[in-house]
Amino acid sequence: MAYLRNLLTQYGWPDKFLVNTETALLCGRSGEEPPCQADDFANTKAYYLAQSYVTALAEGLRANVWYSLFGWRASGLLNPGNQSPLPAFEAYRFSAQELGSARFLRQLQDYPGVMGYEFERAGQRIWVLWSLDGASHSINLPGVPLAAWDALGNSVSSAASMNVDLNPLYLKWNP
Repeated sequence: MAYLRNLLTQYGWPDKFLVNTETALLCGRSGEEPPCQADDFANTKAYYLAQSYVTALAEGLRANVWYSLFGWRASGLLNPGNQSPLPAFEAYRFSAQELGSARFLRQLQDYPGVMGYEFERAGQRIWVLWSLDGASHSINLPGVPLAAWDALGNSVSSAASMNVDLNPLYLKWNP
């Protein structure tokens, strides 16, 4: 992102906003293959969606568009048969609920192997953390968060030491 912003500045467009017009996670040639229908793929897609939206917000993108609601090659957010929400839709809903009006504060760099961002919303801080290498990382936090959720909005027990894996972890703090 820094490269694009520098390039825009170099050509006289320093305030031009950026948009990611298409993001998704595709599977197989048709999306009908057995691995594409498995829970592992559905969860991976949900985790990727949360990571993508959090990163886009931190980078200051004006929009980050998921392609598409029904998708192709198993990239959709709704079940093509009955239009019920897939885990990725729940991740989208929860991310929008928690971060929709949030302001990016900083990237968290205190935990090796873990990507993290800090946001502020309504006087509270929100951290979003996930593993960069797929391994589970035990991290020691500066205190006990007020609340914790996974990417799908499921409540997680808060503690001063928590495990971070590919499933993004949302932590809420008082200022």
